[in-house]
Amino acid sequence: MFCTHTFTPVFHRDDFHRVLQQKNGISAACDEKGIFRALETVLLPETPVQLVCSMQDHVVQITTDAYPYSGFFFTDQRLLRESYGHSIPMPCAEEILQRLYSCVGAPYVWGGNAPCLTEMEELYPEAETHCLSGFDCSGLIYYASHGNTPRNTSAWRHFGVPLAIDGLSIEEISSSLQPLDAIVWNGHILFALSSEELIESRIGKGVVVTSTEERLQEIYASRQPSVHWQKETFCIHRWHISHDHV
Repeated sequence: MFCTHTFTPVFHRDDFHRVLQQKNGISAACDEKGIFRALETVLLPETPVQLVCSMQDHVVQITTDAYPYSGFFFTDQRLLRESYGHSIPMPCAEEILQRLYSCVGAPYVWGGNAPCLTEMEELYPEAETHCLSGFDCSGLIYYASHGNTPRNTSAWRHFGVPLAIDGLSIEEISSSLQPLDAIVWNGHILFALSSEELIESRIGKGVVVTSTEERLQEIYASRQPSVHWQKETFCIHRWHISHDHV
């Protein structure tokens, strides 16, 4: 059995070594939104992994129960060590909030779960590995909760307690929010820091804090509050109180 000994980027292509070593190749490999989509996710330290096979240039194919999605996933074996690893308990709300605040200003990164990838930068000194450091929307809370929350937004459908918010106004929702309440729909998630501020990682903006009423006005332009997951609704899940029971 192996585990990660540091923040470990995982790619869905086995030639990530070549892509990362290209001079200015990272920029060329990004899509029109500036997103490097070869990155699948970033495993947290001490994540147990199983090696499927070894390849050239330190590349290994892996699987892990911590990322239970289909596909072929690859990383650099030098970021792993022989060990069973261990899980870290859900932090208290205050610690999660502190970790969220510490991420403000970090860039948006597709699949990102980490503020920095020091070891990866040391392994690939000629590559522009900075494009791997940062967070996507669910990766932000995944990092802050030590991996104890779902890794994609669709999995939040079954995490926490959905609040009955059908028909509520912006003002009513704002006043009812508690710290760490999740405002979520299939494709994006953001979190209450308080009833007055929200935090999220957004494409083109990175990790930002905005006024609750201002952000809800923007959301209401295309979605309405509901306890049900539908195409044009958003839900609010209270999870930090009930995570031991979900």
